[in-house]
Amino acid sequence: MPRVVGIDDWAKRKGRSYGTILVDLERGVPLELLPDREEATVRHWLATHPEVRIISRDRAPQYAEAARVGAPQAVQVVDRWHVLKNLGEAVQRVLTRHRKQIEEAAWRMGDTQSTAAALTPLPSLSSTEASEIARHRANRYARYQAVKQLQAQGVSLHGIARTLVMSPNTVRRYVRASTFPERARYRSGSRLDAYLPYLHARWGQGVRNPIVLWQEIRMQGYPGTARMIERYIVRLYQRLKGLTTQQRARFLQTSLTFKTPTVRHLTAWLQRASQELTAEQARFLTHLSTLSPEIHEARLFALAFRRLLKKRLHTQFPTWLARAERNSVPELRSFALGLRQEYAAVAAAFKYPWSNGPVEGHVNRLKTIKRQMYGRANFDLLQLRVLHAA
Repeated sequence: MPRVVGIDDWAKRKGRSYGTILVDLERGVPLELLPDREEATVRHWLATHPEVRIISRDRAPQYAEAARVGAPQAVQVVDRWHVLKNLGEAVQRVLTRHRKQIEEAAWRMGDTQSTAAALTPLPSLSSTEASEIARHRANRYARYQAVKQLQAQGVSLHGIARTLVMSPNTVRRYVRASTFPERARYRSGSRLDAYLPYLHARWGQGVRNPIVLWQEIRMQGYPGTARMIERYIVRLYQRLKGLTTQQRARFLQTSLTFKTPTVRHLTAWLQRASQELTAEQARFLTHLSTLSPEIHEARLFALAFRRLLKKRLHTQFPTWLARAERNSVPELRSFALGLRQEYAAVAAAFKYPWSNGPVEGHVNRLKTIKRQMYGRANFDLLQLRVLHAA
């Protein structure tokens, strides 16, 4: 008789159809495999198992509603990993709005405060043009506006998803957002990065011909084309034009000694305690906090929340939540609003030790069984193998 149950979805065909797995967290064994992740299906299973007292789940609304209706006697516990993931996404959106401050902090790291106003970073060497990025953003913004209009008309989340042919997760994110959630843009690195010291040194020696430079670094193992060198040289020339000789030297040296961190890396730095950072990372965050009070506030709130969740300080959670709802950072207010809407389940995550970690493990085992059957087994056979193997 299961008392503590974990619920999660699994992909029958990734991106197309999903099922649901239910795991007995006390015994660590799967209880049932359901053919879909619809609220009615999960609700029916829970209703036939009134002995369930605790339900661990992610933040999917269909599972929350199924547990509320199908097992009103059970305590819902939101998985802590998913809550922290949502916190990281909120911090990432804050950073995306402050890219100029991030770049300026990088220049200050090179002790170039006097020239920071004159110097801005080189554009990424990505092949994606700004116009294409702007077009995609306009499309996302139009969908966001459409979601907000239907929400104002009282249409349900699933109704909005069906009407606009959108993912329910995307619709839920738009519904909860108080402002348009910008997509994080970050540079993953270029094949040219390792050869920039050589290119800058040759530039200082007066060599400006991109073909000559390409031939030289190709001998050193550079795998890219001459066209990338041409683009970089043009941008470098435009950036250095109008600067004094001393400023040019500082620019070239600074761009080699400290590389601007990606938004993804910076999101992780902001959520680490000071003692977990390197000296360089801590110094960079100090510059960034000075330049952007919003980022500083986001860091303080994120660290405080992670500390509360790690130490299970459930008595302090209401105070943190009330302060987060009043803070000046819109992304954090949106995150706090989402927690408020699931207050009981989030508060239970502070009190109870249960999580969806074991459920994720069984999902991985299920994937292994699917691969052993080359993905050709029907649901009944897969269900039999998963439950029998347990």
